[in-house]
Amino acid sequence: MGGHVVDVYRFNLSQACREITSLIGRYPIVAIDTEFPGYFEDLNQLVQLSNASVPSDILVSPTNYQKLKINVDALNLIQLGISLSDFEGNSPYPHSTWQFNLAFDEATSIVNNESLELLRGQGIDFSKLRQDGIHPLMLSYELQVSGLLYNRNLIYLCFHGFYDFGYLVKAVTMHDLPDSNREFNTLLKVLFPGRLYDLKQCCSWIGSLESLADMQGVQYLGVQHQAGSDAWVTSSIFRSMIRTTGLPPHCMNRCIYGLTQIDED
Repeated sequence: MGGHVVDVYRFNLSQACREITSLIGRYPIVAIDTEFPGYFEDLNQLVQLSNASVPSDILVSPTNYQKLKINVDALNLIQLGISLSDFEGNSPYPHSTWQFNLAFDEATSIVNNESLELLRGQGIDFSKLRQDGIHPLMLSYELQVSGLLYNRNLIYLCFHGFYDFGYLVKAVTMHDLPDSNREFNTLLKVLFPGRLYDLKQCCSWIGSLESLADMQGVQYLGVQHQAGSDAWVTSSIFRSMIRTTGLPPHCMNRCIYGLTQIDED
């Protein structure tokens, strides 16, 4: 079930998005994953690299959201994975998963070198991203008209999805993230108004996506640590969950791991 991961570049972007649009009415459960060039715990270093203007008091004692914003504002998305399924555990044939490959130049972008080498080791072809990667403006437009946004009929899935949705919001809006957690949550509800489940929260799981997949007996489709494969695994774990225990309780809706209370500023 699920076939293979479809690699999407600038030359087949519109075709892939039209296909997704035609399927989400029947397969309204949308799992997402992103790949990006790492994370900077040292915010002072990142601010210097990006020439960002950040108040000194934030750098001294940042909230989780402020760490997210400073990182996402400075770094660029590399891949977006989307995998579709339905409430009966079915996924579209011959494929259910698309991997959107963004235009990215590691020579001119801010990167965490260790993370970049991990992605390179997992098979991400950075020379192809430079040549055939999707321009961010093209991705934003196609997402806006795809039916994946502003759609209350969809269920969105992620695993430890704080940064996934941070990068996705930036990709859609083509703008830095809002200044506060509250504003971010408001924007998130506008763009993704349907139910939203983070499997790390739903399963009370302290380990990785890989370890949860092993526990559930879910195998990877494609290459681990690429966005398409990780989106597929997230979707497969959720299908296993709803077969055994049903949908997560209402209290799990919009509880994204790492995103603290909505009134945190």
